[in-house]
Amino acid sequence: MYLIKLILKVHNVQFCMDKNKLKNILKEYYSDNMVNSIITGRRKPAYSCMLILYEKYKIPFTAWKDIKSFLDKSLPNEKQ
Repeated sequence: MYLIKLILKVHNVQFCMDKNKLKNILKEYYSDNMVNSIITGRRKPAYSCMLILYEKYKIPFTAWKDIKSFLDKSLPNEKQ
């Protein structure tokens, strides 16, 4: 995990992924019920789909461990 954060810092890569954008992406591969289960963290995408999502949209594999916190962290902080 630390290595991934370090690589992202070095390459100055920032993710900007909100819940609606992720839902639209997942709807290409899954039904609405499955998409909702993935967004809430009850289920995870299949590994083959994770690989596609990483290659196509740069969603890291570690995001699926806790997708809710990934979405919270990737949103810009509006309080500042």
